[in-house]
Amino acid sequence: LTIQAKTNCEAVRNGIDRSIGKDKNCFTGKVGDRLTYTFDQAIHLKRIRLVFDSDLNRDYDNMPCRFPLKQEKYKVPKTMIKGYRILAKTHDGEKILAEITNNYQRLNQLNLTETEAVSVSVEITDTWGNETVKIFAFDVE
Repeated sequence: LTIQAKTNCEAVRNGIDRSIGKDKNCFTGKVGDRLTYTFDQAIHLKRIRLVFDSDLNRDYDNMPCRFPLKQEKYKVPKTMIKGYRILAKTHDGEKILAEITNNYQRLNQLNLTETEAVSVSVEITDTWGNETVKIFAFDVE
């Protein structure tokens, strides 16, 4: 379904879920911004796949073999999206399909209650620190 849709950012559906050299290859937004797919006719939404920026190029070990419980160095990267909503435009108007408030994962996969919609959006509602954040992938089935 992702290929059939019109979008405000082509990079999120190219299958490359990270930056490539100096090419950001993503949607960049702030709290309140939306990434949207619009369809020519109503489609059935079943599943959403999102990939966020977890700062893979950070300068410390990503997977230490051990660390103390109170460790400031190992925390959710400031680049990560903490909160977001999935919204759909249905024949009844705009509907919230999912709302996530404490995300700390790079990959998010959401199974939806099957909904028929003419558009679907992800709206950024919170971050772990950065003013601007990145979405590398937004796939709809």
